Amino acid sequence: MSSNNNILIAQGGGPTCVINQSLAGIIDEEKKNKSLIVGAINGVNGIINSKFINLNKISKSEINLIAKTPGAALGSTRDKPDKKYCSEIIKIINKK
Repeated sequence: MSSNNNILIAQGGGPTCVINQSLAGIIDEEKKNKSLIVGAINGVNGIINSKFINLNKISKSEINLIAKTPGAALGSTRDKPDKKYCSEIIKIINKK
């Protein structure tokens, strides 16, 4: 049984030591909630370019590995969305 939760994860900024730990924590918790978990490759840039990945398929061992791995598993961006950029993001999300 799945929930009515749809989670989209888009990360931005530098690949710090906690970016993957945060990702792993969200995936782990939302899998417990039976949410649909989608990642945007390279943050908001991935949303604009419709580059998505289903994160529900990641196993517990892979989640643990992601948490311990430096870098940004989904990729990141330093895009700074303005009003027009955000409007495009909303249009794309609403289509999905």
